[in-house]
Amino acid sequence: MKKPFLTLLTSAALALPLSLSASNVTSITLDLVEFGNLTGLSVSDVNQTASPSPLYALGFEVDLGSVLPTMGGTLEHSGSSITFDGTVTVGDFSIGFDLDRDIGLNSGYFVKDTLNDLVLFDVTFPQISLSGNDFSFGPSLLLISSELESFLGKDQGSIAGSLVGMFRVDAMVDDGVVIPEASTYALILGLGALGFILFRRRKA
Repeated sequence: MKKPFLTLLTSAALALPLSLSASNVTSITLDLVEFGNLTGLSVSDVNQTASPSPLYALGFEVDLGSVLPTMGGTLEHSGSSITFDGTVTVGDFSIGFDLDRDIGLNSGYFVKDTLNDLVLFDVTFPQISLSGNDFSFGPSLLLISSELESFLGKDQGSIAGSLVGMFRVDAMVDDGVVIPEASTYALILGLGALGFILFRRRKA
């Protein structure tokens, strides 16, 4: 049984410039003890680009113009990065959807490190909602991907699928956006309907 998320990065390590906007933000918390035990990696540096939502440790701003993964796009996070042990850096994170990854607990959503072209986490139990212009994705759970397992040289099936964190996305979307029901995502993607949903800044 996995332990609860007891380990958060300290607020001192996560100090942010006051000029950063938290209007469109992906917030993440990792169980650093569990992640370290499974991967052998320790966080040595973080480049945040936004303030995280309450109860989360890390914040990364969603790029304006990102397209919802449910509509064939990706949520991009330029400038975001996490460094492990001072040597391995992952970043410019991207949240996307791949129907072929919809296996078992995996929902098909994933978090990718575009600096190394490496899927880091699969997403399980995604919760997606839209109220007015307020869009939210999550809270959802992060599972170690098979790609990360292979990248670290671990035996197949030894750590893939392990629960190591959770995340959520909070953003503003353009007027007229409609979020499809979860049961229709695969159909929409299969038909190639790649509707564009552009994020915009929250009004001050």
